[in-house]
Amino acid sequence: MTVSDALRLAGHVVAGLGLFIFGIQLMAESLRATAGGGLRRGLERATRWHGLGMGFGTALGFLAHSSGATVMLVGLVDAGLLTVIRAVPPVLGANLGTALAMQVVAFRLGDYAYVMLAVGFVLGLLTPWPWTRRVGRSLLGFGLLFLGLAMMSDAIRPHRETLGPMLLAFDADTLGGRIATVAAAALFTTVVQSSGATIFMAFALIEAGVYTRLGQTAPLVLGAQVGTCATALLASAGAGTDARRTAVTHLLFNLLNALAGLILFPLLVRLIEAVSPPDVVRQTANFHTFLMATAGLLWLIRPQALAALACRVWQPGVEPAEPSRLEDGLLDYPEEALAAAVAELRRTLGLCASSLDLAARGLVSPDRADTRAILRTEDAVDAIKVAAHGYLMRLTDRYLSRRQAILCQYLYLCFNDAERIGDHIETIAKANRRRRRDRRTWFDTPTLNRLARMFITTRRILEAGADSLRPGTTEFKERAQSVLEASHRLDDLRQKARAEFMEGLAEHRFDPLAGVYFFSYLGSLAGISRHTASIAFAEQQSHFWIKREKLGRRVRRPSLAEPVAPIQRGEYLQFLAEGEPVPGNGD
Repeated sequence: MTVSDALRLAGHVVAGLGLFIFGIQLMAESLRATAGGGLRRGLERATRWHGLGMGFGTALGFLAHSSGATVMLVGLVDAGLLTVIRAVPPVLGANLGTALAMQVVAFRLGDYAYVMLAVGFVLGLLTPWPWTRRVGRSLLGFGLLFLGLAMMSDAIRPHRETLGPMLLAFDADTLGGRIATVAAAALFTTVVQSSGATIFMAFALIEAGVYTRLGQTAPLVLGAQVGTCATALLASAGAGTDARRTAVTHLLFNLLNALAGLILFPLLVRLIEAVSPPDVVRQTANFHTFLMATAGLLWLIRPQALAALACRVWQPGVEPAEPSRLEDGLLDYPEEALAAAVAELRRTLGLCASSLDLAARGLVSPDRADTRAILRTEDAVDAIKVAAHGYLMRLTDRYLSRRQAILCQYLYLCFNDAERIGDHIETIAKANRRRRRDRRTWFDTPTLNRLARMFITTRRILEAGADSLRPGTTEFKERAQSVLEASHRLDDLRQKARAEFMEGLAEHRFDPLAGVYFFSYLGSLAGISRHTASIAFAEQQSHFWIKREKLGRRVRRPSLAEPVAPIQRGEYLQFLAEGEPVPGNGD
């Protein structure tokens, strides 16, 4: 093989692998866009039953692969919306789903790749409906998988005599050779962040004639199982204790599975070869599926055992995340459900206050770990808002008193405010990260002191906001008033800081670029204060209180509100154009 041949081969292999990974990302993005918040809500509800949780995880793993699905689970656990035990079944299912996805690839649908690409292009780019565009993008991703497989196998096939001895350097017939192959495959999977990519490479090498029997490819499958855990472990770095334990659960499941596969290797290979057609691609896919299905079903009998093992392995000195208060069982008790939503809002403000502390530390020397923690908290706050909105919307299916119906609306809006607080903190963290690269943006000591004072005041506003929602509170007005007073104090500090910095700019004591960041900080702090004050203002309304005698009272009746008669589109458009009221509906 000449240097030119080697470069051409490397280019085709990398391009084929890139098409596969890009196709997976397209399908995963389309899944998230299609499901939206319903995906999280469905996962939260499905995990209440082990079997359903594994089934949901299998579907998620099939569409997004185990690494992406497990990262989503780690995020939900970090947000307190799932416990470690409830996360185990979908983790098992996500691994099985990836194996089933590889089964589809093994059916050799490459002849239809161009058809899928053509249909995906038409639906994804030329149709006006969002759902058809998402379906089209999924088809594009699916077609790219098979196009990448064909590209790699066609490029490798002419050089299989040269590549064979290199790729078969480890003798899969010996235990040492199998262990070395598993380690190499795990390392490759860690680098590319996809177990499917490693198995996909094995398929391409089988198609090219380099691998000719299952005993050569099975260790690659075992290594891919272990390497795929790196994605979730990286996602959990710096996260809460339970989030890390969820990632460790994923690792333990795949490590133990790979270990069992190595111990029973000869028996498993003979079994799969006996029950599968004489096609190494199909045998490899069946080996993967058999391992995942068998291990998953065995652990599903006692998922708490795997969770307990993960807790023993990971025992840091950090307390687990405070769990979510949003329990579906409370929805039949509206007052209890509303009290739970208030407690969840308080928990969310507490998360934001801790995140703001990290952002304040980053004013001088932003730490990468702190920035990652802030971004994770923002993701958690987003997830909590979506979960809370779904919870309150389901609550409206029950009969609510006038006060309960109005309080439900206030809480819905308050979670919007909490999510916007998280957005402002994320903006501060990103500004900190950008400032470290340019000395012109550095502040002198008096300016830093002014900013620090405002950060401290804002933190106290958030703490007061969380305290005003303390469990057991029935009247929120008095505590909410302290939030509004602190917000006014911050406005005074901000106006003075603005005037002093403008004076410094006029005297050329500050670089104009430093001013851009300074006023960005002021705007973000003002936004945090404004949204916290908005929550406090809602608390001061006459309907914002919990009626203790109604706690524990069950309501079985559905909502009594009658559906509104639909308005004719033409009449409504005429009203928009001419300003004339729609007949029969007032002005």
